[in-house]
Amino acid sequence: MLLATRHAIYSAAVSTEETATFMLLPSWNKDMTTNPFASLCRKYPHICKFLGTILLDQLQYAKVPFWNNIQIQLSKHS
Repeated sequence: MLLATRHAIYSAAVSTEETATFMLLPSWNKDMTTNPFASLCRKYPHICKFLGTILLDQLQYAKVPFWNNIQIQLSKHS
């Protein structure tokens, strides 16, 4: 994941076209100041901005109504 983040930042840095990339980056230790993603973003303050933080107790995943873990038989190709 860190390599993907680095790729996105480096691609934006060398791009001649205006671009916007939004990334939701994890912070497992609850401190973005020591997070490797944050340190990478701090190297490029002219292209990286922290827009906000979603607290763990406010993070909710939507329940997918159609997923029931049943295999669907597909038609056989003839």
